[in-house]
Amino acid sequence: KPTLCVVAGHSGGHILPALTLAQTWQHSNPKGQCLFFSTDKKLDKHILHNNKKYITHIPLTFHSISLKRCWQFPIFVWSFIRSCTQSYQSLSQYKIEKVITTGGYVSLPVCITAKLLGIPIEVYELNAVPGKAIRILSYIAKKIYICFPQTQQYFSHKNCIVAAYPLQPSLQKQPSTKKITRISLGLKPSYTTILILGGSQGSLFINNLIKIWLTHASKAYQTIQIIHQTGTIDTTNWNKIYTSYKIPACVFPFYDTMHQLYCATDIIINRSGSGSLFEAVHYKKPCITIPLESGASNHQIANALALAKYYPTLVYPLRQQELAQNASLLNDKLHALITNL
Repeated sequence: KPTLCVVAGHSGGHILPALTLAQTWQHSNPKGQCLFFSTDKKLDKHILHNNKKYITHIPLTFHSISLKRCWQFPIFVWSFIRSCTQSYQSLSQYKIEKVITTGGYVSLPVCITAKLLGIPIEVYELNAVPGKAIRILSYIAKKIYICFPQTQQYFSHKNCIVAAYPLQPSLQKQPSTKKITRISLGLKPSYTTILILGGSQGSLFINNLIKIWLTHASKAYQTIQIIHQTGTIDTTNWNKIYTSYKIPACVFPFYDTMHQLYCATDIIINRSGSGSLFEAVHYKKPCITIPLESGASNHQIANALALAKYYPTLVYPLRQQELAQNASLLNDKLHALITNL
């Protein structure tokens, strides 16, 4: 059988668009099959377990390490060699047409092994600023696809192909009406609805910010309700909190059928992963986006600023550092958007 190999891991931002690319390829190759390499983390397994009919899942025990923890380097080398060996055993058994990756460190052993086997490699950089793994793999990739035109500057050694962000097929379906979707989620049909997304792993910063905002919202607005993806690491009893403020809410750690949530909502508060931003733009929903800022990567800031430039009436960036000092900035922006609905 003709076989596609896809590799992505460690976050929904890598895995979900990679799944979309795999499904698109299978639609054009109905007799083909797809191998999907990821890490062995719980999130990766959860997402891919629900897509078994599309793929053969191969989890690898390979993760990045901090350069500050030099004592972990031997473990890193050993896991890299082991992952290369596992990749070789799988890739050599099939007639692989090409390898596609959307990033994540797990893509390194798979793609390097594929290069040694003479298999073409295509990389998809979905963010405005490329990640380390994609930068490394760009030197051995046959094609590089980018979603932001300015990303070309980071790949001066190769010409890139500007492509649309690979939205999940479910997001491209015609959704139900806003009223019907809200009722199915147990919400009020006519209330102003705010969707809070912290990414596939959730955001404690955004969650804590919402706790502060609720003290004002419960007094200022009588007809608002919340859809809240809290993430898997937050143990707060959010149902109890919303009940105490008498605000209708639909709360969950992770949700697979996102098109329902986008259909039901009026305003979005989210992180600035490229997937979250492109999905908000696709549904034409105004979003207050709060880029994740960390020592490891600030690519989300570039994502937010780039899309705010292209879609100034839909994307409203707020910096995390400023919100940490003045949480009322979120309330001010929300008030302006709610008033203009």
